[in-house]
Amino acid sequence: MLKLASRTLYGISAVFELACRHGQGPVRVEDIANKQNIPRNYLDQILLELKKSEITQSHRGAKGGYTLARSPDEITIWEVIQVLQGTVDLAASVNLNSTVLESYWNERSEEFETIFQNTFQELVDRWKKHKGKLNYSI
Repeated sequence: MLKLASRTLYGISAVFELACRHGQGPVRVEDIANKQNIPRNYLDQILLELKKSEITQSHRGAKGGYTLARSPDEITIWEVIQVLQGTVDLAASVNLNSTVLESYWNERSEEFETIFQNTFQELVDRWKKHKGKLNYSI
């Protein structure tokens, strides 16, 4: 089973938090860490990497923090995955001795990428739609 690294999942959560607060000014790292339950020191490293890739931007000063570098409808989950985890190649993790199997895994890799083409604005819209609705599971 393919698993995304914790760093990647934390990065997606951080960008989601910034997308939820888009247009409200810089968000302090402490606020992102607390809201998304991400270790602060780890989050600093992740945000720096996202900044280098022009997904986030930092703002200095007393009211400083981070914002998205672009609109949430221009940033996809896949983009964050690529920045923090690199290209996900399902075929590379399997010893392939068959062209049929290689072709199969290459197709699955393309499907995997397609799954994560949603933008962060789509996630925010989804969150707003379901906000306040409780889900009881037993």
